[in-house]
Amino acid sequence: MFRLVVINLLLILAYLLGGKMAMAFSLPPGYAMPIFPPAGLALAAVLLGGWRYLPGLWLGSLIFNAAVVSPKPDFGHWLPYSIATGSAVQAWIAAALLRRFDQDDGGFRHHQSVGLFVLISFSSCLIAATWGCGSLLQAGVISQQDCGANWFSWWLGDVLGCQIFGLMILLLFRQGLKWPDRRAAIVAGGFLASFLVCCLVYSQEKRTVNQRIQDHLEDYADIQVTQLTRILSSHLTALQASQALFRQGEVSHEEFERFCRTAMPYPSAFRALQYASLIQAADWPRIQALAADHYHRPVTLRSPAGAILQPLDGMVPVIYICPFSGNEEVLGMVMSAEMERGAALARAKERGSSSVVIKLVQDPQGPGALLFILPVQRQGRDHGFVVAVFDLRIFNSLLIGKEGESIHWSLHERNGATLLTSSPEPEADSISCSREVAVFDQNWSLVFHLNPRQAEISAQNRPLLLLTLLLCAGFCSTLLLLSGGNREAPPRAA
Repeated sequence: MFRLVVINLLLILAYLLGGKMAMAFSLPPGYAMPIFPPAGLALAAVLLGGWRYLPGLWLGSLIFNAAVVSPKPDFGHWLPYSIATGSAVQAWIAAALLRRFDQDDGGFRHHQSVGLFVLISFSSCLIAATWGCGSLLQAGVISQQDCGANWFSWWLGDVLGCQIFGLMILLLFRQGLKWPDRRAAIVAGGFLASFLVCCLVYSQEKRTVNQRIQDHLEDYADIQVTQLTRILSSHLTALQASQALFRQGEVSHEEFERFCRTAMPYPSAFRALQYASLIQAADWPRIQALAADHYHRPVTLRSPAGAILQPLDGMVPVIYICPFSGNEEVLGMVMSAEMERGAALARAKERGSSSVVIKLVQDPQGPGALLFILPVQRQGRDHGFVVAVFDLRIFNSLLIGKEGESIHWSLHERNGATLLTSSPEPEADSISCSREVAVFDQNWSLVFHLNPRQAEISAQNRPLLLLTLLLCAGFCSTLLLLSGGNREAPPRAA
């Protein structure tokens, strides 16, 4: 029993190592491998040890496919289980057919035995290819357009895996066949040559495809940053117009809202446009009454943390907000009562503008926002500050990939701190590129990630590559037949 458990654990490890090797030569989307050694391992293991080795093979396939396939959340996580079951069924049926019809018991000492192995390897590999691609299609991982090419590549990959690695394993471990003998050396040498040819062809094509994906991602990044820059530029123009509005003289709340409806770009990248007035304590009752009358709610001075404050000269409360819906908590908030916001106001007065990344009072669980601040003076005296609230989540609507692709991005400050990301950590084999983007007076780094398996770019020479695989499979089959042993006929049953 202990020996059986150890062998199954070794089969799991061997399956994962073989799958990892196959992944190195897979082309996007990468769900079908050009040569799949675990298919040969599974056939040889079941042929040598019977159904007792199926649990290790099934678990190895499950772990491997769980790491490779990324099913859509709507379909749950059944996909790796389905593919693993199809692979196990294929190995069991192929081994059962060989035991039933091969009088040589897999010794490959006769042409009939070799021919039967070739025939069964070609036919039984239809099972996993059909089962796996059907599951991928049902889960929405591949499209109907890509299903045929993936099926053919999957089938040929399993065939070559059986004919190259499966047969070599049988030559190594089958009793009564010494290693190396002349037949084994011929077969092994020819099969290894075929394997190396396929690896060279596919590795070169994979480099070409990855470069095309990289170029596509670079073009996508340029387009997105150009679009983002144009949007931010139009918003900056509107923000400067609001600064000019408050410089001219007293502005009513109705005039401010009318200005926002006509001057702000649509759709707006701002969560809110605000005006924080520099007040004198004696003027606060009048300002408070005007704001309360317009917004139909009492207005109290409080800090960003929520503490109630008494009016003091030099306070800078927010008394104009557009839109008001969703930003009610900001009305009456004294920006100068909090260190980060107060420092940003001081910098804006000194430099003419400033910005600060903060947590939003109205959305404390969100990723935060960039406050962009412009000072307003009247007749040479400080009057207040125009404040634009640029919600960082707006990047989710501004940066949208093409349909069918999954281009993720992350936004970073100059010090490397991550401000926002559209997804969890990118996968290790993701292709990435970065662009510098100026968000008002902030210089941030925008990094784009694309998993090659999720790209809408495939091999340009796929038919030629599949033909190469087919020729290699034919060469392996011919080599098997020509090296079928002592040319003697199999013994007839008495």
